[in-house]
Amino acid sequence: KNFHVVIHTCELISAGLAYSWKNQDREDGKRALVVAEDYLQKLEIEIYKRGTFNQSGLLIRNLWKGPEFSLSLTIRRFLTAYLLTSNARNKDCAAKLMLSVIPKLPLMFAGKFHYHTVRLLGSWVLAHNRLGTLNNAPNYSVYQDCLGYLKNISTARHKMGLHRDLSFYKLDKVLAFKNLDKYCDERLQYTYSLTDELSNVNLMSFCQKIIRILFHEHIPRLPMGIMNRTKSLKVEVYQGTTWGLAVLPFSRILRYFTPNINFMVYGVQANVAYFKTNQSLPQAAQYRVQSRQVFLADDDWQAEITYPCVGFIEIDKLKPIEISHNSHYPYLFANFAKSWVFHYRHYGILYQTYCIWKLNSAKITEYLIIDTKKNILTITMEINNGNNDVSRPESVEKTDLRYYPTMNPSEVKLININERAVYRTVYDIIKKDYTVDKIPSEDVFKFPMVFGDENEQLRIHLLKDDLGAVVFDHDKPVIYAPEELIEETETVEITKDMFIDKGITNITNTTTFIFNERLNQYCSSHCPES
Repeated sequence: KNFHVVIHTCELISAGLAYSWKNQDREDGKRALVVAEDYLQKLEIEIYKRGTFNQSGLLIRNLWKGPEFSLSLTIRRFLTAYLLTSNARNKDCAAKLMLSVIPKLPLMFAGKFHYHTVRLLGSWVLAHNRLGTLNNAPNYSVYQDCLGYLKNISTARHKMGLHRDLSFYKLDKVLAFKNLDKYCDERLQYTYSLTDELSNVNLMSFCQKIIRILFHEHIPRLPMGIMNRTKSLKVEVYQGTTWGLAVLPFSRILRYFTPNINFMVYGVQANVAYFKTNQSLPQAAQYRVQSRQVFLADDDWQAEITYPCVGFIEIDKLKPIEISHNSHYPYLFANFAKSWVFHYRHYGILYQTYCIWKLNSAKITEYLIIDTKKNILTITMEINNGNNDVSRPESVEKTDLRYYPTMNPSEVKLININERAVYRTVYDIIKKDYTVDKIPSEDVFKFPMVFGDENEQLRIHLLKDDLGAVVFDHDKPVIYAPEELIEETETVEITKDMFIDKGITNITNTTTFIFNERLNQYCSSHCPES
């Protein structure tokens, strides 16, 4: 009769059923199914005894005091696990109950399509398949909506859905890779093969491409916020990850994996939430944006986030920056954010600038470069504590700032009020050795930016109107790193007049960059790697 007890019980029994699938001959596997059979019978009696249904047999009044959405998802997971259990006895009962508990999908979301609809659709299809009514599925608009959502690559900037570069927006302006593993749930994979249309979508293949980029094969760690919003840094490993550099340019994710190295960073961008606040972990947003920790195979990995962490910038009060949870709109956005990422040859680069009012609205500019030949990570960080951003509430008093360029908290750097400081940190990943220098702030981020060895002749040129940057190799444009594309199209044309630098004369009037699926970024015909 208690909402929380129902949710907890459903979760436990669902896990027990999943265990029983591979342990049907064991006594504990058999007991898991007996418990599920008994609970299904009690749940059916309780729902039909206390619930209110319309003429179509849909449950229209929540019989437990609690969010209907959470309840529907939890009961749905239990009933799905039950239907997928080969020797379950009362599958018709479970299927009918499923279609009663899950309201008409468009109504659940007030007529607006939602990423959870896809997960509910899998259970909806499974129930109809059991009752022999699946042939009617194409007649439902929500079925067609879900098909469109799954098979169409979104080209609209920051829009909900799957994007060309494997980015996944669970909502408009909200990146969340966490939900993709729900589509790969063992209990739901079967449901995506029940109709020809769902089979042709091949959602599993798409998700596996993303997992190969995000999950390491041996080191089960990810920066907090990529897959979850808890203290835990632990994630699954994936036997089949791709080694080396990789980017998700529309998500501003850059990562470097070897059998012994696990490193990933996430850039802040305009009009995309950099974090969703968590009431139990108010300092977590800082970890998501600023952590520059490298995980090595021979390290003793910590299980949870630690404070302070390498890369942190904080107000001078020796405690984490806390951002209170707002239940009405929990998403956080940075001010004046600009960023782009790319990889070329043996270099991976992130460039970003942003302001967060909890940090005095100081202007933070970061240029991060990974050299995979030398296994060197170089971070140039400018902290302008003299920036006066109108977004900072007048009630928030300015303070000195503290910057942690290494893993050793004793090497913290103090940035005074109104000071503009630049630090360059060079980290030898193999030797685990940091070198930190304070450098002059004048023209430190002057473009075109030269990177790599002098004989490589590699440069980065900025584009106007926040369109991003173009990488040149021996005066030939090879890579386009997007910032604010209006449409994430398969091809992008860059003309001479789009460059900020007027000195570019030795290229054709127009260069066409085509999105290369293997490199997962925009490449021109001059790119030797494409």
